[in-house]
Amino acid sequence: MELISDRHPLVVVVGSGGVGKTTLAASMGVLSARAGRDTLVMTFDPSLRLKDALGVGEEAKLQEMPVPLDAPGRLYASLLDARQTFDRLIQRYAQEEEASRRILENRFYQQLSGTLSGILEYMAVERLFEVEAEGRYAQVILDTPPTRQALRRRAPRSAYSGPWRDIVSSFVVHAPGPTNTSSSTSENAVR
Repeated sequence: MELISDRHPLVVVVGSGGVGKTTLAASMGVLSARAGRDTLVMTFDPSLRLKDALGVGEEAKLQEMPVPLDAPGRLYASLLDARQTFDRLIQRYAQEEEASRRILENRFYQQLSGTLSGILEYMAVERLFEVEAEGRYAQVILDTPPTRQALRRRAPRSAYSGPWRDIVSSFVVHAPGPTNTSSSTSENAVR
């Protein structure tokens, strides 16, 4: 199976903890950029190990950061900050700037936006929607926290529209591990 291709513009890497999801996602990003695609590797794993794997700093929470790589395509890294994504969502849909400000400054919102069950997963899919709408990348690779249900728990409706509609719900790469001992996924990804 060819994991990095124009047929699969979004690849989601999932699996148990410690099986190499972040390493696989970073390697796939490098492979994609070397194939000439502008590529974004994102993570919503709170451990933010992608920061070390691709050599980016905390600024990758604020914006997509270029990763130095001698390749025909460009490689970028992004660390999801669920709170910032939630804030942008409020700003986008609030009818007026004053309404947005009142919501963002509300103590209930401030508490809720960081602790609501499933908020990290919801904001990850919302961020995918933003990235797809911008149309800057030929390939997006999403590194997830340790869980097989990473994107199934709660996804905004917006994630199921546009060219990624079928991909978000069906194309997922399982990192090899104790419950998935096949090494073909990682072997194919780094070739």
